[in-house]
Amino acid sequence: MEQKLYLLALVVLSMCLLTQPVLAQYQSQGIKGGIGVGVLGGKTDVEESFTDARVGVQGRAFIRYDLFGTGFLQGEFGLTSGTVKGVDYNTHVVPVDYRLLVSPLAFETWNLYLYGGAGVLFYKHNEIPVAAYLEEKDDRNGFVIPFGLGLQFKVGDQTALEISGGYNLTTKDDVEYLIKDGNMKDSYFGALVGFTYGGEDDGDSDG
Repeated sequence: MEQKLYLLALVVLSMCLLTQPVLAQYQSQGIKGGIGVGVLGGKTDVEESFTDARVGVQGRAFIRYDLFGTGFLQGEFGLTSGTVKGVDYNTHVVPVDYRLLVSPLAFETWNLYLYGGAGVLFYKHNEIPVAAYLEEKDDRNGFVIPFGLGLQFKVGDQTALEISGGYNLTTKDDVEYLIKDGNMKDSYFGALVGFTYGGEDDGDSDG
């Protein structure tokens, strides 16, 4: 069974290496903008496991551009607005970040990319635990480190559908308001689906 899996992995890798990166042409075509919507799930002192997280919503807008003209490496400025919530807390988070996207393999119509970056996190507690009701629900800020992966599907000369998911590590321990262990920082998961549009229309199909 293991030999079959290794053989399958080798075949897939060979196909990836032999396929010309046609989608990289789209990635390298100037500046593009995009929007996406999705969900968030907290990983704070309240959640003991991923299954304890409550689902919140998020939206993201970004501007992306190619670095070095190859489509292999792209830069992205983005702003996200969403809600991280649990059993007894609800926090509005607004991260503003810069990400690097690496596309090591690209097929003719779809592409896998990895991303990582850093940014500033603004957040406000809309609901706080009962034990903290006498405290103020003020605006706060910190830093955030997002990383994850995504899939990009070319649906037009200047348009791509994207699905991505990742993990966002913060430098704060009070995203859910309570501070139980200052050495363990809060974080949250996220998933998005959206569209990217822009760049130059190449006007040909010779790939």
